[in-house]
Amino acid sequence: MNPIEIAARVQQVCSHVLPNVDMATMLDMPREKVPDWLRPQVVGGVNALFPDINDAMGSILTDRALDQILGLGALEPMLRDLSISEIHINGPHDVTVVRGGEKQAAPAVFHDEIQLRRIMDRICNAIEQPLRHGRVQATMGDGSHLHAWLESGDVRAQIIRAG
Repeated sequence: MNPIEIAARVQQVCSHVLPNVDMATMLDMPREKVPDWLRPQVVGGVNALFPDINDAMGSILTDRALDQILGLGALEPMLRDLSISEIHINGPHDVTVVRGGEKQAAPAVFHDEIQLRRIMDRICNAIEQPLRHGRVQATMGDGSHLHAWLESGDVRAQIIRAG
């Protein structure tokens, strides 16, 4: 399954699971317990939507859906991979990384421009620099440098890992 198909399936899983999540319970629990509490619900969504999927792909969809719900979506696996020094986002399906000095296709992409914008807004709002002003240059929580901008209304971004 290619990254675009994975992104579409992750979106389906999130749309299936989120309406049934007890948000009050989730918001009342300690943040570190939320992924373990939510995982069985996401696994159930993956199994309900894609009963014939193999275990490895089921695990990928589960992890990516959790990343989408709780974190930075398609960026999470790239930010966790310490061999990636840069992430270039030129559109939801046009994402590349720099690994070992070489530019490569990213291991994950966004479902669409709306999902990409939501993730960038999540980052920019967390660092109190809304993207609606057109351009953001800031340091993220992990020390990475973020350059994000709007180009004809669409999000473009570059993340350069610190150090």
